[in-house]
Amino acid sequence: MVNSQILRDTVLAAYLMDCSSLIILRLDVQGTVREASSYARSVLGENVTGMFFTDLLVDFRKTFDLAQFRSELAPRLLSFLTPGGMPQTFRVSYLPCGKDGFMVGEHNAEEFEQVQSSMLKLNQEMANISRELQQANAEYRRINEQKNQFLGMAAHDLRNPIGSIISYMALLLEDGDGLSPDVVNILKDVSSLADFMLYLVNSLLDYSIIEQGRLVIEYNWTDFGLLAAHTVAVNRLMAQRKGIRLECTPVDVGQVYCDIHKVKQVINNFLSNAIKFSPRNSVITLRLVYDPAHVRLEVADQGPGIPQGEQERLFKPFGRTSVKASEGEESTGLGLAISRRIVESHGGTIGVESELGQGSLFWFELPRRKADV
Repeated sequence: MVNSQILRDTVLAAYLMDCSSLIILRLDVQGTVREASSYARSVLGENVTGMFFTDLLVDFRKTFDLAQFRSELAPRLLSFLTPGGMPQTFRVSYLPCGKDGFMVGEHNAEEFEQVQSSMLKLNQEMANISRELQQANAEYRRINEQKNQFLGMAAHDLRNPIGSIISYMALLLEDGDGLSPDVVNILKDVSSLADFMLYLVNSLLDYSIIEQGRLVIEYNWTDFGLLAAHTVAVNRLMAQRKGIRLECTPVDVGQVYCDIHKVKQVINNFLSNAIKFSPRNSVITLRLVYDPAHVRLEVADQGPGIPQGEQERLFKPFGRTSVKASEGEESTGLGLAISRRIVESHGGTIGVESELGQGSLFWFELPRRKADV
């Protein structure tokens, strides 16, 4: 009879330790965990054995008194730390057993239901937010497409009349021998404004094409050093008006497979920006660096430099910084954003290095051969 009772107790204890959904911890006199049920190890971690019971609890104020809890023999709600970082609360009872004792914890049913209800409510709210976000994104895409179409249409329709204005201004200035100096100055101002308007319209048209995903790269082999030197020559007159010296040491970097006109557009943007933001009588240097697989173009100026925290804005559409052009020259805020798209469409990279008061160095790097973009 005694052996039968011991056998039943042994089987029951083994079941509780291995199969039950209870936190069962055997503690010694000092409060150290000497044995833990399978469920306790799954919740509290496999290394729970050997830890002090009080170290397992969420008790920042150190108000839990183990000796008092053992003497009271009354259940209490205790929150346990878990390896996942989310505390779990159990209804814990202490069962004395000789010198040792057992802490037995079961889930707090009321709290579990509250948590489950809160999770269901949160999931529903997240589903609603997700649906609203999808609708908002769809509406944003629709409006953005309409905006890009409008920009493209407006820029296209404005380009021809502005071009005509520029041509008429040029004719008037060529045949302006009988005009007074004041009239000539007015015509020059109008011509300058028309030039900027055409630049703005062309930038908007380029940006619209890129945003609509219609940017086409027409690859051809080109002498990259010759392309850079020709672009410098085109910008030299604009630099000379401010007494700026453009330096470009001829370098034979070989052939690069790229869109000649679009790459020239990027170089023009680098040089025109450098001229706008450089002081009079300074130097702008274009350098070419290359290896068998890549070619890199750098434009360094002696301008005011760009604050570190503002540099990330430069290659975003309409991105502007606190730095002003040296003589108030206008800018669209689109040139570098367009340049970034062109370079990345070639499989290249683009960037800037600058310190306030130390000038700026803008660069881009292209693969010699067509990259998989």
